[in-house]
Amino acid sequence: MRALMCCVVCVVVACSKPSEPARAEGAAPAPAAQPVSQARICEAIADRYNTFKSAAKLTCEQDADCGCHLVLTLEKTLAAADRASAAKLQGMSMAYRKSHCPTTPPASTQPECVARCEAGQCR
Repeated sequence: MRALMCCVVCVVVACSKPSEPARAEGAAPAPAAQPVSQARICEAIADRYNTFKSAAKLTCEQDADCGCHLVLTLEKTLAAADRASAAKLQGMSMAYRKSHCPTTPPASTQPECVARCEAGQCR
């Protein structure tokens, strides 16, 4: 009989579910992680792009100092900046597109970007 009681206790202990961590009475449960909305991702990338673009230098001494990058919200539209800034802006534009953020067709056909230094400015 003693062996039977021992087995019943083992089964009850093994089948019970683990207890939840203690919570202060009246405390709300911890919030579940919220996924970041697509609109917020696009907005964050656009904010970084615009902030960086407004501070980017366009000055140059020779054509090799300049580079091209995709304009953030316009499809197939390139713009010129100094080479380092163009690389960073291009990275942000690619992240924007990979995140499936909205772009619009350009108002007119844009010529290919040939970044060159004209009068000390990348154009």
